[in-house]
Amino acid sequence: QYNQWGSTGTSVPAGGGIVDPFGFGGSGLGIFTNSPGAVFVARGSLQILTWDLEAMKRVVTGDWSWTGSAGLRYLYLGQDYTGDILPSNAAAAIFSHIHARHFFNGTGPTMAFQGRRALEGTGFGIFGGGRGSLLFGKTAQSIQQTLPWTTATQTDQSGGWGMVPVAELEIGADYRFTAGKALLIFENALVGQAWFNAGTPSNTNAIDGSQSTAALGMYGLRSSFSFIY
Repeated sequence: QYNQWGSTGTSVPAGGGIVDPFGFGGSGLGIFTNSPGAVFVARGSLQILTWDLEAMKRVVTGDWSWTGSAGLRYLYLGQDYTGDILPSNAAAAIFSHIHARHFFNGTGPTMAFQGRRALEGTGFGIFGGGRGSLLFGKTAQSIQQTLPWTTATQTDQSGGWGMVPVAELEIGADYRFTAGKALLIFENALVGQAWFNAGTPSNTNAIDGSQSTAALGMYGLRSSFSFIY
């Protein structure tokens, strides 16, 4: 599971004119003001939740061990973007708001492979591996805009079936020791992931039903504990 939230803000300069920097596809929607002193605030969030159900096979040849797995993966991927123009005291009637949301719910096959080289007599080892998944499911997107200088709200939404391929690579080091019949494993690794067709909330075009094919890339460190019994 991965969760991320962020926000930023800036003031409209004395010359006026600030426009939401995202185009929202070809929808023509956005937020804007010409009031000096107003404040533009943007907030975004990203949530990724996966569940894997797999069968695994492990083969040991000398100081090398090889592990392969195959099964099913469930994915929920949700993205939100909110932009607001907050009025200054001198322009209390000027307000603009837009909210875009895009999420994907799907499942599909997943496969992984890992190779490990033990450092003889130490319990430590180095490893590397990869995973590929092909997920099919329902995608939905929506945009809600409050028009400036009015209280009118425009809402557009669309949905359909989509596909999200996922590629993952990692390299790292671990420490293993036995406790009775169990093999205990502590791992630390550098991980890179690419989520194709993930799209973004801010260029989703719910007006004509088109979907962004933008890829989402992530990298970072992973620490884990596991056991084999």
